[in-house]
This record gives sequence, C-alpha cells and structure tokens, in this order.
Amino acid sequence: MAGLPQRGSAGVHDIGLTALDLGLRGAASGLFTMIVLVLIRLRPANALAILGLVMSAGGAGFAIATSAAPRRRSLRKASSSPASPARRASAR
Repeated sequence: MAGLPQRGSAGVHDIGLTALDLGLRGAASGLFTMIVLVLIRLRPANALAILGLVMSAGGAGFAIATSAAPRRRSLRKASSSPASPARRASAR
C-alpha cells in the first residue's frame, strides 16, 4: 500500500487540539465575563436581562470548570497511591 495517500491530517496533534480547545474556552469565558460586567454596570430592572446576566456567568464558569487543563490529583488519590507512607507502613 505504498501508493495510497495517508488519511487524516499530518499537522494535527493532541497538543494542538488541546491548545485550540483552551483558546476557544478562554475566548468564550472572556466574552461571557464582559457581558456580565456590562449588565452589572447597567443595573437592569428587566427580568430577562438579569436572567441573561446569570446565564452568562454560568456559561463562563462552565467553560472554565470543564476545560482540559491539567488538574491536581485529589487528596484521596494521593493518599491511596502505592508510594504513600500509609501504604508502606501497612505493608510492613
């Protein structure tokens, strides 16, 4: 199969897709935060404008919370790792 073209794109890698994802989430978070700040400054009395403010704040929070950024391991996972002092003491 030497003469067949490769499928897919040779220039797209996991790190590139992660960077694109984080960039788009950052742009969306910035836009939502700007909407929130403008609506807070206007002090809307309309219920729909207040709902838009809350939805924009929720959208910004969701975009940040569900990002693919590296996260710290939780304390539970760190304490149950094979190299933890509690495991080494119980293995003796």
